[in-house]
Amino acid sequence: MALPVVKTLAECADFSSTVLPYIYQLRPLPQIIFESISNPAALKQIYLDTNPLMSAFAFSLFLSPIFLLTSEINRNYSQVDRMWSLLPTTYNAHYVI
Repeated sequence: MALPVVKTLAECADFSSTVLPYIYQLRPLPQIIFESISNPAALKQIYLDTNPLMSAFAFSLFLSPIFLLTSEINRNYSQVDRMWSLLPTTYNAHYVI
């Protein structure tokens, strides 16, 4: 199950019950996605089986080197600022889905 079961507001804010049990999903995620890249049904199942926080964190880790490389090439160190109009919408849509 990708989402934690929480019943109170205090449980929602508890790192040990909402985040910590799902960190194990982060490490194998890139390999699993790479192996299933040509199968849309498998990608959908990976998306449903992975905690949304872990997949959003993996997406952020994927984007970080791209922004770093682009900023070094252009000598403009605010490349992520260009994406601020799109990234919040992308993350919000991800959490809604």
